[in-house]
Amino acid sequence: MHVQQFFILLAAVGNTITEARPSAPTPRQINAGSFECNTARVRIVANLQETRSNVEGIADAATKDAANEGLNQSSSAINTIAVAIFSGQAPPGDARLDVEAGLNVTQAALQGGDQ
Repeated sequence: MHVQQFFILLAAVGNTITEARPSAPTPRQINAGSFECNTARVRIVANLQETRSNVEGIADAATKDAANEGLNQSSSAINTIAVAIFSGQAPPGDARLDVEAGLNVTQAALQGGDQ
């Protein structure tokens, strides 16, 4: 009788342990895009950092502020793209347009500043 109870208890405990264990984590798929696209992303980020550094040296406050506004817009959009990529989602098309718009704002500010 005890042997039968032992096996029933063993089966019940085994079932509980098996059912309660956490499932194995599934690797997150990163939608990183093509090599060419990733190379372009790295270049854009590096160029933004270089431009930001150069903008800090501008004496004209209005030009500097306008250029930084565009850089901040582009940086925010790049952050949105990065979050999407590392979440396994496709980068939103609107974010790409926001990067472009920010770059255009920066370019216009720099072209319109004191020569």
